[in-house]
Amino acid sequence: MNHLATRKTRAIVFAGIVAGTLDGLAAALIYFLRTGKNPLVVYRFIASGIFGQEALSGGISMPLLGIFFHYVIAISWTLLFFILCLKLSILLKNWVVSGIAFGLVVWLSMNLVILPLSRVPSTPITLSGALIGISVLMVCIGLPIAFLASRYYQSKG
Repeated sequence: MNHLATRKTRAIVFAGIVAGTLDGLAAALIYFLRTGKNPLVVYRFIASGIFGQEALSGGISMPLLGIFFHYVIAISWTLLFFILCLKLSILLKNWVVSGIAFGLVVWLSMNLVILPLSRVPSTPITLSGALIGISVLMVCIGLPIAFLASRYYQSKG
């Protein structure tokens, strides 16, 4: 792998880890504040996308797999944004607007396409839940990814 590809891969993985960590912490904190229950349930829920109901009652391996899947998903969204930046340079002109829009796209894609196709237990979308979820994804996924992508592409030039 050449130096530029290695540098870009590192930038994508780093941005994905930052965004995944922020989003994961926000989701765990919101869940704990709303329910008072162990926030590892959030990661069991993520694991249920693959393992279904079994993930909600399995041992410690399920939340650990959920954390792993969470980071894979965050890095995948990051990779998509970096690719889109190559095709749509407008995304780099105002990283704040791009990040907010990308957070909304991530929420819509996850909640209206990906989760319904997974084995996650069906839960209704409420207005308050949607607004909180969209806000979290804008702040914790969209903005950090857009900021770090803009920094990466600016430093290239």
